[in-house]
Amino acid sequence: FKCAHCDYAGGSRKALKQHMSRHTGEKPLGCQECGFRTAYRTALDYHLKTHTGHKPFMCDKCGHRFANKASWRTHMKTHTKVPLRCESCGYTTSKPSYLAAHLRTHDEEKPLKCPDCDHEAVGRRELQLHMKTHSEEKLFACERCPYKSRYKSGLTNHLKTHMGEKPHKCEQCGYRAAQKATLYRHMRTHTGEKPYPCTVCGRSCATEYLLETHMKSHQPKGPLVCKDCNYRTMHKADMNRHIRTHTGEKPYSCEECDYRATNKSALVFHTRIHRGEK
Repeated sequence: FKCAHCDYAGGSRKALKQHMSRHTGEKPLGCQECGFRTAYRTALDYHLKTHTGHKPFMCDKCGHRFANKASWRTHMKTHTKVPLRCESCGYTTSKPSYLAAHLRTHDEEKPLKCPDCDHEAVGRRELQLHMKTHSEEKLFACERCPYKSRYKSGLTNHLKTHMGEKPHKCEQCGYRAAQKATLYRHMRTHTGEKPYPCTVCGRSCATEYLLETHMKSHQPKGPLVCKDCNYRTMHKADMNRHIRTHTGEKPYSCEECDYRATNKSALVFHTRIHRGEK
């Protein structure tokens, strides 16, 4: 059974039909719990585990459990590194930024704000590293727009957004990306993989951005209290974003598709998909 669009040849009509979905974009298999759809039974079975709560993969170091082996493997790497320890309570982690966030739960240290943008740093060291993004010279400039990069590879990847070049293709739905990292992030919409675990509570996230957002829930609480739940924060902007989780308001819209977001950061992260950025 040969495909009329490429060199693929399947052993059965069913296999050919499943392959054809790569060309047509058809996703006949759907999750009854959410809007996830796919052309592959294995991808659906993998995704369904995110709803059942079944977590058969357990870490023998700390007891955290995971729905899939990929998340478990990512978590296990946190135990292979030399741990950083909190002297106040014994909490350990392999990442300095997580330890800094944890220490703030003890001393109630306020975040340090960047004087040049809205970035908030956990500790003076992180602020100093962030400030370099404003001060360091960016040698490689795009001739078509104001984009600049300190790295030639960064400029090379950026130029693909102007040329429309998207060499990396998703075999499940036909989605194409300018960079392999962007394709990897997209593939998680099919597999349900969440490879970024929180070292404080064990919750896993699909992207680094979502993990960073989640980590804020472990930071010190503040005087502003949500009237609909127990959420507390020190910043009015954070409270406004949180309230939208109750109201469903999504004031930030993408100019290239129907996507809408509750906060500007989520929209900025989403638009990278269209630009093919990492």
